Amino acid sequence: MEDQASKNPIWCIVANVVAERSYGPGGIETRRGTTHFAAGAKVYFRPGDWSDGTDKPVVIRRHRNSHRYVTMVISSEWLTNWRVELIYSPHVIKELAGYWDGSRDSKARAEKIMGLLNKYSDEKSQRE
Repeated sequence: MEDQASKNPIWCIVANVVAERSYGPGGIETRRGTTHFAAGAKVYFRPGDWSDGTDKPVVIRRHRNSHRYVTMVISSEWLTNWRVELIYSPHVIKELAGYWDGSRDSKARAEKIMGLLNKYSDEKSQRE
């Protein structure tokens, strides 16, 4: 039964790692992607495990060097293009079991969280 459940797509919030980000003292240097994720890499958002509110969400993605799936906290400033998508990867589905599923309710919950993420992002931009 569990194998069948991992074959059904689930709704999930996803984002991409920014192409370039400021780095170093005063942000005078730029880096492509992050230490762990390549620029443009799609990451999968895991709700309920924020280390520091929405500023540092927990995400799942294949590591840029080991190519193994990793779960880690990342700065929301390093992520862009937040959206809700159906996910088909069996490993990601297994990792997100209990958070998301393929129902309309799950999609609606993801869209509601997206609204909160966007609101937080907009408020943070206005403060800076």
